[in-house]
Amino acid sequence: MKILLVDYSAEDRARVHKKLKDAIQNSVLLETDSFAKARAIANEEHPDIMVVEIVAEKGFRHGMQFVSGMRETRPNMPIIVYSHETMLGIADAMVKIGVSAVVPKSSGVPNELTDAVRVFGLLR
Repeated sequence: MKILLVDYSAEDRARVHKKLKDAIQNSVLLETDSFAKARAIANEEHPDIMVVEIVAEKGFRHGMQFVSGMRETRPNMPIIVYSHETMLGIADAMVKIGVSAVVPKSSGVPNELTDAVRVFGLLR
């Protein structure tokens, strides 16, 4: 499974990378710290699934626009939001624009993230 990881924090990307690599056999992880680079990678590499920090760049609104745009260009690619921004109203808004799952960031990487990647990767 090819997974695109988008997060502005190199430390968080490294933590998620390790957890996903350990949990999901034969996974290929692609990483970036920006939405622009993520668009280019998605168009070139055709990942099976995307894990994205919704506030990775210029704030929440920019992240929502990024996800909406990815929905238009890659309508069948599952997008999992892994973020501190997971309040109920925000999570509802994310689901309305096509996010497959919302997993709250916490210390470490929760099993819910690896579970979501497995489930949505299999459903693809």
